[in-house]
Amino acid sequence: MAEEFSVDRKTLRKAISVLVDEGILTRIHGKGTYINKRQVSYDLDIMDNFSQMLQRSGMKHECRLLYKEKRKAGFKYAKILQINEDDDVYRLVRLRYGDGEPLALQDTYIVYDIIEDIESIDFEMYSLYDVLNQHGIYASRMDETFSFIELSSPETKLLGVPEGSISFMTEDTTYDQNGKIVEYTKGLTNNNKLDISMTLKK
Repeated sequence: MAEEFSVDRKTLRKAISVLVDEGILTRIHGKGTYINKRQVSYDLDIMDNFSQMLQRSGMKHECRLLYKEKRKAGFKYAKILQINEDDDVYRLVRLRYGDGEPLALQDTYIVYDIIEDIESIDFEMYSLYDVLNQHGIYASRMDETFSFIELSSPETKLLGVPEGSISFMTEDTTYDQNGKIVEYTKGLTNNNKLDISMTLKK
């Protein structure tokens, strides 16, 4: 590099150190120096959907639909969504990408009858929040819990992380403008690509 750019080696080492300090490069002992890829900033104090979060980070968003089904709520999801056990829900399992890399695995349960012809909607193309908005449903509140868990084998393969990796897990319950619960999502993230941040005010 010194020969290619016609600079002194000392100057080059200083420039690389500056880029490491800025977070543009990462130096790994015994292996070399590598370019850092952009990370997503997950702001705990901002309520937006995954697509909007990637847009704020300047990343290209893609979605792969892994599974979908209409099913009965059952005891667990009836309790979460505050509906009857025999009511229908629509389940979506999606893998979310940023700049072509897997960032999050999301398992979503939607109250079935709030979106007309929900089974015909292409959720690889359309954001769930955008679809809700088109049907006059606007997210006004989200209850979110988060924890860290060890990923299982299928999850590590989908997210492209090593076996035994720890993931930031979110559980989101979304309410509409009338205070009614419309969806619940459990998300598992690729922590190598995600920064978690929040603002605390006294």
